[in-house]
Amino acid sequence: GRSDTIMLARIDPTTYQITLVTVPRDTTVDIDGYANKINEVYRISGIEALAKEVESLTGVKIKYYFDTGFVEFENFINALGGITANVPIDMHLQDIVGGNDIALSAGSQDLDGAESLVLARVRKLYAYDLDACRQIQDRQIVEVAINKVAADPANLLTALSALADHTKTNWPSDGLKATVTNFVEHAS
Repeated sequence: GRSDTIMLARIDPTTYQITLVTVPRDTTVDIDGYANKINEVYRISGIEALAKEVESLTGVKIKYYFDTGFVEFENFINALGGITANVPIDMHLQDIVGGNDIALSAGSQDLDGAESLVLARVRKLYAYDLDACRQIQDRQIVEVAINKVAADPANLLTALSALADHTKTNWPSDGLKATVTNFVEHAS
């Protein structure tokens, strides 16, 4: 299908800061002379074409990408041992992977993979700015996962293995490991 979330991350190797920007999936782009949503690029041509479209849209050269589906997302979060995130409102949604109805109460809480996916996917329950609210939660999940890995250097290889097992990327594993290790060492 189409991409559900498109996020651009800037990793600064000097200041050790990571900046996340979400590209709204309904952003209009030209596909073969016709106006269409940017998430359609992924469906038609795949992750590499989507990365090129985001480059064109933002003017930022994209060196690496990560691509994950719903099942892999849940499995990655579970491999990390879950995350602690802030749920902004009471929410409920059927887990697209397991089929269970999942309800989350507002507030900070520990979430497993399925619960994290509900937090990432809910949008129609917000009173306004539905997709913008959803994008905030998507960025929160990525930030929380990054901070969890950075706070636990002893489990760095486990986290990298989980990332490799549950995402597709063009980032060579040695380079990814070196970058993440460098960041974790400076975060400690």
